[in-house]
Amino acid sequence: MRKGSKKIIMNKTQTIKIIEEVEARLALLKKELGVPQKSSVSAASRSSVSVVKSRGGSTEPIVKLIEGGFFDDPKTDLEVVTALKRKALTFKRKFVAVTLMRLVRKGLLERDGQGGSKSNPWKYRKP
Repeated sequence: MRKGSKKIIMNKTQTIKIIEEVEARLALLKKELGVPQKSSVSAASRSSVSVVKSRGGSTEPIVKLIEGGFFDDPKTDLEVVTALKRKALTFKRKFVAVTLMRLVRKGLLERDGQGGSKSNPWKYRKP
C-alpha cells in the first residue's frame, strides 16, 4: 500500500445497507421513467428480519412508503412511526427522524416547516 493511501474496510452489514440504498434509488428512477421492473428479489430483501434489526434499518421500509404514495401529502416523523407500526415495524422516533433527514439530503424527500417545535414540526413529502 502506498504511503498516505487509506484502506477502506466495510463489514457485511454496511455493504448490504449500501446495496439496498442503491437498489431503492434505482427502483424510484425506474418507476419515474416507466421502466418495467424484474421480478427478482435481492438477498437482502428476502431476509427482511436482518434488515430491520440492522443499524439504519428504517431506510428500506420508509423508501417503500415513498414508493407507495404515503408521502404524497406532507407527514410528520410521528406519522411515519405510526405508519411503520401498522406494518409491525417498530423504530424509535429519533431513528426515523434521522432516516428522513438522510432521505431529504439524497433528494428522495423534501421537508417543510420550522422544525424542532411542537407547534410546527418538520413535514416530509415527495419532491
